[in-house]
Amino acid sequence: MKKEIIVLFLCFLPLLLFSQNIKGKVIEINDDNKPEGVPGVIIKSKVNKTLAKSDINGDFEIDLGLYPDTLIFSNLGFETSLVYVDKPLESLVVEMKTGNQLTESI
Repeated sequence: MKKEIIVLFLCFLPLLLFSQNIKGKVIEINDDNKPEGVPGVIIKSKVNKTLAKSDINGDFEIDLGLYPDTLIFSNLGFETSLVYVDKPLESLVVEMKTGNQLTESI
């Protein structure tokens, strides 16, 4: 039994060593030309299929498995942004651009 546990641990050890959480912030530039956090942005890892969501200040943390990977940032009212990640990062700042928005028709 002890040998089986050790073998399982050794099998999953590479995944633990190469897995990394990436912290970051999603921003938009407001009318005063200052960065502002964007809440509720969905962040999806294209390769690993992990998901995260930015908090009320635009901060997020997502578990990235193996490299390379592409992060997909999406939110209503903004263009979808793709960020290619090929190495470990300490932090990431992504600027969202305003996209197609519904307008009221009279």
